Amino acid sequence: MIGFSVLTAFASATPPPDDFYVDVRGYLPQGYVIDGSVDYKPHIQKCFDENPHVIFPGSDDPTKPMVYGVTGAKEDGILKTRPKARIRFGPNAVLKRLPSFGDLFELGHGTHLTGAVIDGNKYAHWPLVRDRPVKPYAFVIGHAVTLRGGNVIRDCFVYNNAGIAIGGWYASDNRIYRSRVENCGFLEALREPVWAGEHASADGFFFYRESHYNIVKDSEAIDCARWGFVVEGGSAYNTFVDCRGGDVHVRTFGFIDVESAGPGNSLVRCRSPNSDLSVQSYFQDAVGCTARKIWAEHASYPRFLGCTSVGGWFRFGEVREDRFVTPGRESPMLGHNRFLLGGVSSDHSLTVICADGRGLATNNVLYGSADGDRRSTEMLLFGVGSRSGNIQSGDGGKEPIGQFARPYYLRARTDDGFKRSE
Repeated sequence: MIGFSVLTAFASATPPPDDFYVDVRGYLPQGYVIDGSVDYKPHIQKCFDENPHVIFPGSDDPTKPMVYGVTGAKEDGILKTRPKARIRFGPNAVLKRLPSFGDLFELGHGTHLTGAVIDGNKYAHWPLVRDRPVKPYAFVIGHAVTLRGGNVIRDCFVYNNAGIAIGGWYASDNRIYRSRVENCGFLEALREPVWAGEHASADGFFFYRESHYNIVKDSEAIDCARWGFVVEGGSAYNTFVDCRGGDVHVRTFGFIDVESAGPGNSLVRCRSPNSDLSVQSYFQDAVGCTARKIWAEHASYPRFLGCTSVGGWFRFGEVREDRFVTPGRESPMLGHNRFLLGGVSSDHSLTVICADGRGLATNNVLYGSADGDRRSTEMLLFGVGSRSGNIQSGDGGKEPIGQFARPYYLRARTDDGFKRSE
């Protein structure tokens, strides 16, 4: 006899019937067009309000997608689902932001979102964004997708969004799988090489203000003008597994930023060949990760195991001109890491300054470089309690660096024409 738990498992794996989802087109006005030119937010909102399960049908022809136009938050509010809704997008179905300020799409608590493709349409927002109030873009344009907790996002794609792609404030227990974000922020509009001040505060995946126990897996963040993956504001016990990212057309702040966060956030096999990883809080883990540079000057009790830098330093504490600029913190644990400097520079180094004398730095390899009389800075392990098995090599690690391919766009594009046309 098959047990009840087994029958339940079979039932949960069975695809829903054809009439499980309500076709959103049934709520659009007569003579509707699905080319992204008309704002149908009131009609889509009515569909969400009246139905827990909604589908956005797509197209069999990828060159002729079905594009549903909506505006962001105005006086009529954000496009918002009810709690525990199920929202599905068919192949080649796109939700397109029409020029507007505010968040675009908010998921009710417990809502599942599958297959969504969201075009942030940021170039249509110029000069609207140029003339905005003096605030970071993320707080003017807002999120493409806002999480409210207990949400599940699968196989979704956000691109060309001026603000944050997918994020939550006070949003816990979310699960994000196989999703990708590209070209978020308006950095290129300002003719500046890197993010600064209020110019381009746009992130890919963003957890802030006590957002706990979230998981992001098998996801990518490309050219997000601030950071690709962010944990800040006391958020704790979040996990990122097999996430990827990097820079294509703009120089971002970096790949992952764990800063002013609570304890217990974990990075597992997260990889970027050309942007930085920053872990600046206490009791954080990074295992098998790869980044251009690894920053941890303000971390306490971090663990970096089996990580690789491809072209830059690792800093746990900072030294400049033989002076401690950033003092050491407590009890770092560094084991079996590789640091491939890729060039001669006095800034390139493995620097570990331990404040309590109980840190561990063992079996790490620093691939330095030499150019005539110039050599890379050697390892600095100050106040570390255990330091066995560390090796410094002089070949620079250039061959391993070449094994990491640059990231690339799947859907996003850069467009400077809006600047030249002014």
